[in-house]
Formats: sequence, C-alpha cells, structure tokens
Amino acid sequence: MRTDLDPTRFDGVDLAPTHRRDWTPQRLAINRSLRIDRRRFPVEYQEVGRLRQGVLDPEDPGYSGQALWRQDGSTVRIRLPWAMTGLADPSSKQAPAVGETPATIEIDDIGISVGLGEQTWVVDPARWDAWQAVRYRERLKNGIEPLSEAFTDLAP
Repeated sequence: MRTDLDPTRFDGVDLAPTHRRDWTPQRLAINRSLRIDRRRFPVEYQEVGRLRQGVLDPEDPGYSGQALWRQDGSTVRIRLPWAMTGLADPSSKQAPAVGETPATIEIDDIGISVGLGEQTWVVDPARWDAWQAVRYRERLKNGIEPLSEAFTDLAP
C-alpha cells in the first residue's frame, strides 16, 4: 500500500518503520497500545497482505473461517473482510485521501490484480452498492459444541 494512503492514520496509531520507498505493508490495528499498572502492551496488528489459503465453503469439512483465498483450477476465489480492504467507510464508498490530514474521497470500485512470480493479472474491479443497514447471516463456528457444554457444566 502506498504510505500516503495508509488507513492506519485514521486509527491514530503509529506505524513501525517497515516501509520501503513509498510502499508499506498494510496492517490492520486489531488492538491499540495499552498500559495496565506498570506494564505496557504494544499495538497489535494483523498483516493484511498475508492472506491464508484454505477451504471457503462452510459446509466443507475442511473449512477454515480464517481462510481468505482458494484456487480451484484456473479460478482464484477471494473472501476479504471489509476491515481488510483499507477503506474508511465501505458502506458509503469512502476511501482514505492522500495528504497529511486524514480525509476521505468517494470511490466507485476497488481495482484488483493478482501477482504470481513475475506475472501480474488485472481482473475486473470489485463493485458494490452503498448501504445503510447491515445484512448478515449468523453462522456458528466449529468448536461451539464443547464450549457450550463447558458453559452448561459451569452454570448453577
């Protein structure tokens, strides 16, 4: 990601100097720095560019909720959470604008390219409709049964 577009500046979190030239690895701040008593806990990040490969179908026994991409023949499927897109507000199509002061601009889509070795393919951009209400479908994660049993055993 270009340093001047890094969305982390919206979080008010300082990036460690890991960039080279005008690019820096995109990292999602998942926990701010914290001081408890005399102990200081640093900012925690998820490396957005490190996408886990795996099964994306929740009905498949090999499914992993952490998998973000899978190759099936000549097709690459990507499942990217909104928080990892680097957008300031995907519901209104707002992206970080270039500049020192945090600001946003409206975008129409997100360009996508896939690189493998020396080859890069540019594919159709991702487009979506703006929204005002979140639509979701609840899905219980693997391992809920033993957790539920443990809570039941602890309940009076």
